[in-house]
Amino acid sequence: MSYITKVIDGKAMAKEVFQRIAMRSCVDVPRLSVRQRQPGLAILQIGERADAQCFESEKARAARICKMQYEFHQFPPKATLAEVKEKLAYLNTSAHIDGIVVQLPVPKHLPVCELLETIALEKDVDSMHPSNVGKLWMSGDGPYYQPCTAVAVERMVLSTNIALEGAHVVIIGAGRITGCPIARLFLRRNATVTICHVKTVDIEKVCYGADVLISAVGHPGLVQSSWVKPGAVVIDVGITRCQEGIRGDVDWNGIQGKAAYASPVPGGVGPMTVAALMENTYRSYLRE
Repeated sequence: MSYITKVIDGKAMAKEVFQRIAMRSCVDVPRLSVRQRQPGLAILQIGERADAQCFESEKARAARICKMQYEFHQFPPKATLAEVKEKLAYLNTSAHIDGIVVQLPVPKHLPVCELLETIALEKDVDSMHPSNVGKLWMSGDGPYYQPCTAVAVERMVLSTNIALEGAHVVIIGAGRITGCPIARLFLRRNATVTICHVKTVDIEKVCYGADVLISAVGHPGLVQSSWVKPGAVVIDVGITRCQEGIRGDVDWNGIQGKAAYASPVPGGVGPMTVAALMENTYRSYLRE
């Protein structure tokens, strides 16, 4: 059976989120005039990466649309742990900042866990603090905020109106930033979740059994048409900068007519991840 593959337009979905936040800001900021400020987001980047720079500009643009104060703090590749922690400590106590994000990955000489533990829990708007990561997997009280990329993927899948309860969701990539948090959100919706990794046997066969197939490994063109069950929902989280431009994990042309819904790269999960970050930052502002 052939399908007309419908595009899950993350860019359009994100635009709606930005507009909604901007409209709310017009009401909430004057109402909370005692604070005499707009919501504030701070991004820390250590070293220089072309892909990170691309995301930084998208976050800055989104913050402007959402009427937020935006700070970008760039550190040299050889920045010391003490230097970065000093800046984080300052931002933790700043009355003008509601959200803090440390761009990952960081240079190998820096202990990632110790850096993330320095972020104040209530300002950890990407839910990367080890305590928030743990709470995500606990029943009952969850973290202050849901992880942005996982939320983006979940919303894009929900936009297709697929019945997730009992559905088979296959995630390629077991990373703690993307794969594992995504798995947790779909488990909460009573989906049957399979996580694939480099040691997975017959990965093509496993993926072909998916009602929802999500790839998050940064391997251009990994997911071929033969991996996709007819009528499946395919979400491409992978982003790789190549000579020919930005590419995702999925062979976009190959899955046309096979997948019922698919998210493109660029213009899919990336914009919605930024939208989730703006939402979390705004929630932090309102919690104060």
